[in-house]
Amino acid sequence: MSFGLIFGMSAPTFKQYAFTTYGVKFTEQEARVIRNNYLARYRNIAKYHRNAWDTYGSAIVETALGRRVAPKMGTDAINIPIQGTIAETTKLSIHFAVLEDRRILKYIYNIIHDQINLRVPKDDEDYWKDLLVRNMEKGWSEICKTDLMYYKDIPMPVDAEHG
Repeated sequence: MSFGLIFGMSAPTFKQYAFTTYGVKFTEQEARVIRNNYLARYRNIAKYHRNAWDTYGSAIVETALGRRVAPKMGTDAINIPIQGTIAETTKLSIHFAVLEDRRILKYIYNIIHDQINLRVPKDDEDYWKDLLVRNMEKGWSEICKTDLMYYKDIPMPVDAEHG
C-alpha cells in the first residue's frame, strides 16, 4: 500500500499495481475502500495530495537540491519532489563512490531509482558492497543537509547483498 498510495495512485491503478507487483487481487471497490481508509488514517498525506491536485497547474515543485519543475498533473506534483530527491541521492552516492574508487564505473551495470547494481569480481564482493553502502549513506546524509529538505532526520538504511 505505502509504495503506491503514498504517491497518489487512484483506486484502479492501485488494484492493477497490487496484482502485477504482488499477485494480490482486489475488486475496484475493495481497492477504493483500502485507498479511502489509507487516506483517512494518514490525513497529512491526504492533505498533501489534495493540495498537489488543487495547485499543480500554477505550482512549481522542487527537489532537495533545488531542481524546479512545473508539474503537468497532481501525481507529478506529489512524485517529483520525492522521486527527484531520491534520484539526486543516487547520483550523489555514485559521485562519492567514484571519488573513493574510480574503478566502480566499470562495474556499474544498472541504476534504478535508488538501486545501484554492480558486477564485480567474486573475490572483491565485500569491498564493493561496503564501498557502495558507505557512499549511499553519505549521499543521503548530504541531501539531508540541504535547506529544502524539510525533515532532516529521516533514517535511510541501505540494504546490500551479493551472490
